Amino acid sequence: MFVSARHPGSLAEIARDAGVGGTAICSNGATVFDLDTGRVVRERTLEPEIATRLVAALRERAPGVLFAVERNAQMEFEPEFRAWDWQPPEGTRFADALELVADPVARLIVRHAEYEQEVLAALVREVAGESATVVIPGVWTVELSAVGVSKAAALAELCDELGLGADDVIAFGD
Repeated sequence: MFVSARHPGSLAEIARDAGVGGTAICSNGATVFDLDTGRVVRERTLEPEIATRLVAALRERAPGVLFAVERNAQMEFEPEFRAWDWQPPEGTRFADALELVADPVARLIVRHAEYEQEVLAALVREVAGESATVVIPGVWTVELSAVGVSKAAALAELCDELGLGADDVIAFGD
């Protein structure tokens, strides 16, 4: 089983190339994804009230901050958002962050072209406080998810559902 910080679509490509199907934990644990059907099995979401407050506070504290979101295995962006040296597929939704967070999101992704990542992460942690989980998934962005979301928590929950104990599981990665 793949367990990854990656977006479901990105992980599905890797799994397909590796000839692996079944269930995958994606998005740092926010999304459980069926690789065979391409459908979201479960999503732990950040609620609109929290995400709206975070967007407003970060805009106030860090003018120029930009946002993207992930929901239902789809990425949506503010028009100026750029990261990952990646071109969004045709049909991708672009809108103001407050529109993007009007519904629950699996991840709120934060980027600022002028802030070093650790500085931005510290600010995001300060603003989020206990209202969200904050991670640095790579060199481009800082991400917020619902409180308690992690790859480990999602794997433990899925193992419990499958009747697997810790002695039945081997986890490895980077």
